[in-house]
Amino acid sequence: MRVLLVEDDASTARSIELALASEGIVCDTADLGEEGLEIGKIYDYDIIILDL
Repeated sequence: MRVLLVEDDASTARSIELALASEGIVCDTADLGEEGLEIGKIYDYDIIILDL
């Protein structure tokens, strides 16, 4: 499974990334919505988690 996480708080993003990795889930991160949009165009994600 591959997840895109868009989260502007580095500490929160790292915590989520580590939790997902411990379950064998690949997690790419972006700290801005625009960056997440560009990354989302490149890879095929199973789920996208957005910080609203």
